[in-house]
Amino acid sequence: MPAGAVTSVSVYDPLVWVNVTEAIAREMLADRLNGERLVLIWMRLWRKTSSQSHFKIFVEWEGVNTAKGYVTWLGEDRVEFSR
Repeated sequence: MPAGAVTSVSVYDPLVWVNVTEAIAREMLADRLNGERLVLIWMRLWRKTSSQSHFKIFVEWEGVNTAKGYVTWLGEDRVEFSR
């Protein structure tokens, strides 16, 4: 991922907002497989950093939801993309 791709991160437990550049948002929507991998990496990093087991990560560009990652009650990681 290019330097500066993440512009900011906001946390209101258990919700995490990752704001990205327009280029990364478009790339994630165009290549959903790699976009999903990126969100899953962020989820793993947040799990290690926060020690939380259930949370949601919203990926946004200028307030527009690009993707979200969340942990189901069964402990499975899921990623969904905006249309």
